Amino acid sequence: MEDNNINKTEILRYRESTELVASVKDSVTQNLLSAASVCVINRFLKKENLPIQDFDLRFFSEAMLELFEKHELLQKILNGEEVGWFDE
Repeated sequence: MEDNNINKTEILRYRESTELVASVKDSVTQNLLSAASVCVINRFLKKENLPIQDFDLRFFSEAMLELFEKHELLQKILNGEEVGWFDE
């Protein structure tokens, strides 16, 4: 049985999120952050597996920015290296 409320979820703070993406000076970080936002937006457009509550895109973007700024950590992950929860 499908919950009709799922189709009513919305993206919150979209404009604030796009402003954050635009403010990122490093092009690699900006591209990663933009790609993450596009993934979320595409799921909303397709209405696939939406969250059960409204989605704060600015909060998501801020969290992803913290990760995407850590290029050395991301390179370790891409190289298949073990990383801990709190690796900087």
